[in-house]
Amino acid sequence: MKNSMTLDAGLEAMGEATAARLKLTPEQRVLLANHVDAEGDEAKASMVLGEAVDMPFSMPIVGGMGSLTTERQITAWVSLSGYFQVAAPPEGTWSIRVTDMARSGRLVLAAQGIPCGQQVPFSYRTGITCQLRFSVQWSQADDTTLQGQVHTRY
Repeated sequence: MKNSMTLDAGLEAMGEATAARLKLTPEQRVLLANHVDAEGDEAKASMVLGEAVDMPFSMPIVGGMGSLTTERQITAWVSLSGYFQVAAPPEGTWSIRVTDMARSGRLVLAAQGIPCGQQVPFSYRTGITCQLRFSVQWSQADDTTLQGQVHTRY
């Protein structure tokens, strides 16, 4: 079953899932996690089991360029794998660069010429915290809203 949540809520949930796998006490979990804000108890339970999570996003594009930065979240060295996918607009192609600002801008994903619907795979291991910055460029120098998702397993 796929679950859907925002990028920030997904990062928070990964921290909670890591705490569960490490068998931390409730007090240690409070110190490690930043108040998990997933969309319901069912989503939280499946994430603890390590299932896949879909994290949709929407990003304004001005003059063909845009960026989005997630909030810094505690993730406790979780290993991530999955894919990035553009859902709209259907025309043009995209270049994307994702970096982890919590780890001095370490590269998570870089790809060019991505059409709508193409899945761009990634694999990354976070540090104690994670703050992702998405920078995109559209093949058209126009204004739009980029919509997509990050599908993640951890």
